[in-house]
Amino acid sequence: MNGESVESQIGIITLDEDDPAIFRLVHSYMYSGRLYEGMPLVLDHVFIQRYDQDSKQLQLRQSNDVVIFERETVVNLLFKIVFDLYIFADMRLATQIQDVVISLLFAKISDELQFPIDLLGYLDSRLPDGCVLLNMITNILTACAPLQSITINEEHIPRLILSGMFYCAMMGHDLDKDQGKDSDESEFCMSGCLWHDSSAETHPKSAKLPAKS
Repeated sequence: MNGESVESQIGIITLDEDDPAIFRLVHSYMYSGRLYEGMPLVLDHVFIQRYDQDSKQLQLRQSNDVVIFERETVVNLLFKIVFDLYIFADMRLATQIQDVVISLLFAKISDELQFPIDLLGYLDSRLPDGCVLLNMITNILTACAPLQSITINEEHIPRLILSGMFYCAMMGHDLDKDQGKDSDESEFCMSGCLWHDSSAETHPKSAKLPAKS
């Protein structure tokens, strides 16, 4: 706020293009370290695991059909709000908030085992090439969503993300073969902290999306 701009002189910045609800969450984080009251400070202990035979699988839903649980959930924010928080942070290179949102989304999906598949195109159109959040979602969908559900919802999945899912699945298959596992023993386990900064690129089963053409 130093300088000759109007904002510097009056001490007020007007952000006409931003959702006030999103800015309030960011403001809360700046002053309290939490986006909202009651937000857990440690989230990256949450894992998604899939064993082909007996695990619960991730449900792909339309955003207006996402289940609102009566029980207390790990992340008390709607998926759309979480997505908009990441978009807000990405536009402003706020990497610390991006990391927090990555952890929140990972924990939310792990806890609720559902994902609003129709919002994937919304995210893809607002985030840049090689976006960490989209890479994380690609890997989660590949590992945890039933193939039949992916096929049914294919129209909602951007083409490059579908390509990334195929690549991720092939990498996982090759890794299982190298480790001598068959399909009955196949497992996928990851933590949200893998996606902070550039660590996702080193994960053996992570797919990095190709650049948009």
